[in-house]
Amino acid sequence: MLLLSLTVIPLVASCVGALSVKQTPLANNLGGREGIHVTSHRDFEHVTLASLPNYQMRVRQSTKLCDSTVKQYSGYLDVSKDKHLFFWFFESRKDPHKAPLAAWMNGGPGGSSALGLLMENGPCNVVSDNATARNPYGWNEVANMFFLDQPAGVGYSYSTSDHLVDTTWEAAKDFYVFLPLFLKRFPQYSERPFHVLSESYGGQYAPHFANYVNRQNKANRAFANPKHQHINLESVLIINGMVSLRIQAETSPDYACSGPYAFWDNHSPRCKMLRSRIPRLRQLFEQCKDFETPLTCIPAAIFAFDAMGEGFENMGLNRYDVRKPCNEPIVCYDQMGYAQSYLNRSDVKAALGVPVDYNYSWLNMDINGAFVRAADISHDASPMVHELLEDGVRVLNLAGDTDFACNFIGAFEWMYRLDSKYAKEFRSLNNTIWKLNGKPVGEVRASADEGGKTAGNFTWLRVYEAGHMVPHDQPEVALEFFRKWINNKPLVG
Repeated sequence: MLLLSLTVIPLVASCVGALSVKQTPLANNLGGREGIHVTSHRDFEHVTLASLPNYQMRVRQSTKLCDSTVKQYSGYLDVSKDKHLFFWFFESRKDPHKAPLAAWMNGGPGGSSALGLLMENGPCNVVSDNATARNPYGWNEVANMFFLDQPAGVGYSYSTSDHLVDTTWEAAKDFYVFLPLFLKRFPQYSERPFHVLSESYGGQYAPHFANYVNRQNKANRAFANPKHQHINLESVLIINGMVSLRIQAETSPDYACSGPYAFWDNHSPRCKMLRSRIPRLRQLFEQCKDFETPLTCIPAAIFAFDAMGEGFENMGLNRYDVRKPCNEPIVCYDQMGYAQSYLNRSDVKAALGVPVDYNYSWLNMDINGAFVRAADISHDASPMVHELLEDGVRVLNLAGDTDFACNFIGAFEWMYRLDSKYAKEFRSLNNTIWKLNGKPVGEVRASADEGGKTAGNFTWLRVYEAGHMVPHDQPEVALEFFRKWINNKPLVG
């Protein structure tokens, strides 16, 4: 879920459009920074590496929360004494010793990955404040999955420092050091393919995080005795990701006025007005690109959110799924409230090793605002994708087509414009209809797929009748494309 707050003006926005959200001070999550009651460290295994002296991992085998059919573990990555990143790990339901390893992160920035776990592709779905139900389409059907709350301060992750992580690249370092510690504790997965998965603001997270891992892998290969373990990075998967704010904003009039779920008349004064603003939008982003500072980049973001989505807030529609009504200031998903209540239960926190007085919130607006003030959102992540492709890391970019926040037209457009080694082939292809159980469920365009024998190296997928959270709206379809992607099998056929 992509939400952004600009404290320089009263603006909180998704990919395009302004909203209003109440701030949640980080200190409040901790019940006061001076008196945090942390579960005894004796209740955890402790994992350390000499090459990472400022980090340790605390791990405990969890109870039968969520999915009683598999082994599950939870714990924290401790960064010095200040930052503590929470994770919840589930083994694959099928052949965990043969299944790949995958990391899932929600967006925000400041959004908890427990939303993905409990609402989308996790082993269970939250169905009320006090209950979960097994998710037959959980992605741990076919992969060993860990869900990471990051950066510190998000979800169950906490910090006692006044410094807030405020850039994706800074967050990428903590993500990277998580991996060798995790693989030391779970060496059985060290040779398995590793996939980085994210959605929404994950259009920034996933390319940057995977790129950080890839660069460290390359640096390690330069030494006879590498400092860190090689991470078997296989692919990146992005769902309705905000890879390029500029392109998302440029294409928002196309979606709103002439897309398959258009809610404004294409020839209306509003649509003409929105399109007339595109030259100014491009000018602002060129200035941001030439002089990458908050002073130049924040105005570009403000214009993208405010000017290019103007009027949507009065439509009474859900910006994350325009088929549905919504008159709430942020989102209209009951499960978000259920998840927050469930994860604030004392027995759930005790079972997972979370500080008992920690106040869980699905979105931390302090983190969100810090990223915005650093102008992190204004940067284009597609160069990170380009570098990954050059080094042989596969990339699947997909989007549900009923999402206005991060619309599918923009999601496809940044791929089309990317001058990668697959550009000529990708631009020459046509989309192929994908059917599941005889029903059309999407469109695929896969480059470097060996004549339809593989899933491809640079692949686009439009998912029909799905919004911002594709696994939530089309769970069977989502599990099927995930199964095929991680096994490098063609999505169509």
